[in-house]
Amino acid sequence: MFRSTLIVSIISAFGAAISFLNQLVLARFFGTSLDMDAYLIAVSLPMTMAGLISGVLNYQLVPALQYAESEHAGSDGLIRSLVVGFVGGAAIVALVGIVAADQIYFILNPSLSLVQHAAAVELAHITWIYLPLSVSGAIYIAGLHMRQQFAVATILLSAPIMGSIVVCLLAQAQLGIKATAWGQLLGYVIMFGGLRVAYGGVRSGWDWAGLRRVMSEFPRALAAVLIFVFYPFSDAFWGSRIGPAAVSYLGYAQRLLIGFSGLAVVGLTTVLFPRLARHAAEGKGDALRQDLGASIRVMLVCMVPGATAFGMLGTPSLQLLFQRGSFQLADAVALGRLLPVMLGGMVAMSCTGLVFKALFARREAGVAGALSITGAIVYFTLSGFLGPRLGVKGIGVAYLASWWLVLGLGMGYIWREVSFAALVRAKFRFFAHLGAAVFLVALVCWLGILLLPVETSPYRSLRLLIVSATWTLAGAAYVAVGGLLPALTELNLIRQKILLLASKRRPVPKC
Repeated sequence: MFRSTLIVSIISAFGAAISFLNQLVLARFFGTSLDMDAYLIAVSLPMTMAGLISGVLNYQLVPALQYAESEHAGSDGLIRSLVVGFVGGAAIVALVGIVAADQIYFILNPSLSLVQHAAAVELAHITWIYLPLSVSGAIYIAGLHMRQQFAVATILLSAPIMGSIVVCLLAQAQLGIKATAWGQLLGYVIMFGGLRVAYGGVRSGWDWAGLRRVMSEFPRALAAVLIFVFYPFSDAFWGSRIGPAAVSYLGYAQRLLIGFSGLAVVGLTTVLFPRLARHAAEGKGDALRQDLGASIRVMLVCMVPGATAFGMLGTPSLQLLFQRGSFQLADAVALGRLLPVMLGGMVAMSCTGLVFKALFARREAGVAGALSITGAIVYFTLSGFLGPRLGVKGIGVAYLASWWLVLGLGMGYIWREVSFAALVRAKFRFFAHLGAAVFLVALVCWLGILLLPVETSPYRSLRLLIVSATWTLAGAAYVAVGGLLPALTELNLIRQKILLLASKRRPVPKC
């Protein structure tokens, strides 16, 4: 399990680097302009729909395909039926979205200027085409995951972002913000073709019973995935009412968080899900909780120190990386103030993904759906209440509160049979030692901030040197000191297994 997780995590890190490069390109050419706001508003509804359907299929299809493989000696018939049923339905929804785009944005975003509204409608005619391509890709990805072919599926997921970068660099002067939309569309076409080839030929035959089974569970699963993909729509809805650039700040922040969390989340959840499903199928509830608890601790060990450092060094890091072209110092400062709050929510979001995998493995999609709807309602309501009063930071607070609420409720449900006092006693040392190690990270970052020249200083190279050294020293201090703390066994285990894998690859000297 560890080797597969590490391989997928490394590939995901490559994908996160590409996503980050895309943010740099967008910031360079479009910054927080009205065009950027229009693009994020236009893509919010199609991507929410694509995320909902693809996310549901990601949770549902691996168990469904495994069932078809064992019961019907093959899953190809179900794959064919899913492609016809789901991709056909997604194409109809996309067509409706294209035709009704003008009315949709008048209703959802009435505060847009006429120029922004026209730009959003024009962009929506491109971005709605993402939906059927994304859904078809999700079906083939599930098929590859069922075959334990994690790497190729993870690599091809980066194709839309690569397409956005390439076309934007080549044709931004001619197409403007539409270059990003056309580039993503090209990437989705490449992703679909690559996944289809990687999966191979699909034998004749259909599995309509399997399709009906998946469809019958779809509404509950749809509700369960809602919280993970609801944010672009909610941010576009409330952000457009706050003022100019608010949607852009939220869009940059959300994309940075997704890329940052994906370094740990994608590999761990991809490989963990089949294991949890096997424990649930065999009725091993204690084993499932044990694996889930260990995975959550690994997630915290990986995510909390990075979130702490990024939150403290956010503004100088963003200034050095993003501040050029259309992205100004004021944008870096505003985004840097928003990130610390949202990074706290990101940690909870990463752990919630593991909890939801466990609920689906236990075939409790209804519970996951109830938690998801609760979190989405809390986020949307709090954003509407806090946004007008605190600006984009109010929406960040809503993000933080909604994710920790859902995580707490989900863990409380799974561990409801275990005494809370016993859980606290068992994990007190872990959290105490993790807190001590993270405090050291915060201390190193604070000292680095004291040495930084002011934001308007012309000594950009010195700022770069100090920020880079602070990141390096903070990471080294965490690994060194955390490795000495006995309760952080997960950190030691990760380090030991990486060293073990590296030693196995060394050539054996010949005598």
